[in-house]
This record gives sequence, C-alpha cells and structure tokens, in this order.
Amino acid sequence: MESVNIANPNKGGTAIICLDPSINFKLSDVDTLHNVTWATQMSQIKRDAIEGDSIYGKWVVASFEWNELEINIASIYAPTCVSKPGVTGISSHIAREAFWNFLAHKWTHHKNLIVGGDTNNLPDPLFDRRILIPGTAHPPYEDMAPYHHFLNNNRIIMI
Repeated sequence: MESVNIANPNKGGTAIICLDPSINFKLSDVDTLHNVTWATQMSQIKRDAIEGDSIYGKWVVASFEWNELEINIASIYAPTCVSKPGVTGISSHIAREAFWNFLAHKWTHHKNLIVGGDTNNLPDPLFDRRILIPGTAHPPYEDMAPYHHFLNNNRIIMI
C-alpha cells in the first residue's frame, strides 16, 4: 500500500509493506484520493507559497484482520517545505502545523491504530541535536501543540 507524490514521483511518498502473503491487507485511506489536503486549510497566500510537489504522498492507512480483530496501520511522511523560488512566507514548521491540525481528527474512528513513518520533528524540540552543538544556528522552536493534539486525539503513544 502506498501514497505516491502525484505531483512528482521522484520526491516523497510513503508506504506500508507486508512481507507475509497470508496477511490480507486492505487499503483504508490514502491522501491522493482526496481533493482536500492538509494544505487546503492554509490561507491562500501560504498555500500558493508551497511547492506543489510537497503536498501529496504524505499518508496511507491499511487494515487487516488478526485474531478476529481489525488492525489499522498508518504510514506518515510529514512535510518539510521550502517556498517556491522567489516566494517567502512558508516554512517546514508552518507546513507541519497545518499537517498535524488536518490529521488530528482524521483517524479518530479507527480502533487499534498503529502509526509509523517520518514525522520530521521530535516530540520535544529541546532534544533536537542541533541545539547541542555550540555556535550552531537553528530555527526557532516549532510549536508542538498541533503534533501533540494529533497524538492525543488518536490515542497514540510515541516511543
């Protein structure tokens, strides 16, 4: 099961791979099936600043039965964005805030949800290795409230 970047197949995308042929995976949801994306909720100015190939290929959900229990697996690839050439006003922090806010209520109906992937951030930005190197410049800390809201709404524990 995969979510490809429909705007640029050479960039991004995420997948769920099952090596056991006896497990019957079913696609539950994928971002490329929707007209509304995580970027849709952003202001038009911010949305226009995002490179078009940074929007899709961000999440896929699959399910399977195990001991008469439905198990749901989501793979996430949180955005890292740069503004279009010659445009300012978007950053990875702003993009991820919109992404986590979008996903906060997206999967609350799934029970037995396992989430993996690349969140492109740490639950606590104070653990970012860049701040441990003296003299290293780093961007302002990211507001982690939308990320934690996503985790809490979906009863997800990051380990």
